[in-house]
Amino acid sequence: MATATPKDERLNEFLVHAGYNAQVSFAVSRDEMVQARLNKKYIETVVYNLGETIAHITDMRRTVLRQSWRRNLKIKQNSAAAGINLEPLLLVQVANGDKTVDEAADDLMRQCGVPADAIGRHSSDEPDPVMMAAIANNTSYEVLIFKQSAGTGFYAPRAFVLASTKPGNDADFAMQFIGRVMRMSRWCAMPLANPRQSQRI
Repeated sequence: MATATPKDERLNEFLVHAGYNAQVSFAVSRDEMVQARLNKKYIETVVYNLGETIAHITDMRRTVLRQSWRRNLKIKQNSAAAGINLEPLLLVQVANGDKTVDEAADDLMRQCGVPADAIGRHSSDEPDPVMMAAIANNTSYEVLIFKQSAGTGFYAPRAFVLASTKPGNDADFAMQFIGRVMRMSRWCAMPLANPRQSQRI
């Protein structure tokens, strides 16, 4: 077995219960991960940092959701043009609150035309990685909205775009957050007949 989870108490507890008495650690470079087509070569990060004047006339949440959905659609179109059968998933993390998940879903439906049945929701205040992975890997969903950290370890290799309307400035959190969209879907990891096609994604 192999895991990219840092050595911590939960991992140690698992090793004991699974009957393992040792863990072997090794380092793998980013270049090696990209070469093996396990991670994307790069990602693009967009940070909206509005001054007080513009903040009063701009709806930040709707802007983030609209731009993220447009990017998700673009990736879907590029994938189809490259002959890749992929349904990309948009991950949306919202702030805590009773209605934040439903408000984001409503914005996506009204502002972006996303069908209601294409939106998966995880409304619990406590993250459930199993449930989130089940939604993320159900290709009938094009969006997964949730409140808690994207660093909970759920597996979503078809996620290419992650939008957050939740403030955060913790470096470790940011790394886990980015990690949700670094993995390669098996469809994208398969060698293509024309190497130039892989550069279009």
